[in-house]
Amino acid sequence: MKESLFALLKLQEVDNEVDSLRKHKSDYPQRVAELEQLIATLGDERKNKREELAKQEANLRHFGQQLVTAEDDFKRHQARMPEIKTNREYDALQQEMMALQHAIDEFQEEKKKAAEEAQRLTAAIEEDEQQFAEKTQSAEVEIAGLREKVRTLDEEIAQAIDRRKAVAAEVPARAVTMYERVRRGKKRAVVRVVRDACSGCWTNLPPQKINELRMSRRIIMCDGCGRILVWDDRQGNAS
Repeated sequence: MKESLFALLKLQEVDNEVDSLRKHKSDYPQRVAELEQLIATLGDERKNKREELAKQEANLRHFGQQLVTAEDDFKRHQARMPEIKTNREYDALQQEMMALQHAIDEFQEEKKKAAEEAQRLTAAIEEDEQQFAEKTQSAEVEIAGLREKVRTLDEEIAQAIDRRKAVAAEVPARAVTMYERVRRGKKRAVVRVVRDACSGCWTNLPPQKINELRMSRRIIMCDGCGRILVWDDRQGNAS
């Protein structure tokens, strides 16, 4: 019976490997999706900054043109001053010039703001460019590696399942049935006794049960968690 219990431990180890491989098969595509989203987000941020820069450069050109037009109009109004004959004409011309001066001031302010924002964005884009390249390259390398792992996982899982069949064949059918029943509720169905306690839930075991476990004549379950207990005295593993 002892060898059958050791085979159950080995079966549990193989099942742990299968579970881990299947979890990776589930996790890898999720990680790939996260990395692809990261690349897309970085690209969107880069695109948004470039679009904002283009907008500010357009504003800079627009207000520059508006400023030139307003300044030309102001000069033309100034040139008309010697031609003014009446106070009424003079007052009207002054009001027009004041409006033009106000427009000139506004266009100068808007042009200055656009120039400053364009300069800030240009510096930010230059600073981000290297980080963008490094982050996207790192993500693409990881994606390629994960996709390669996904391609090989089915083969690894199939090989592990073959090993499981071989190990399960070494265990009495009744023990396998009991193992499978426990495993439906707990992934770890078989655990070693460690320091006179169940290593699944760490419930201390009474001396009588320890003696029975040492003899390994039958399958013994933990009263605390229901797992199958094994006294593994190979190479001093039990204590």
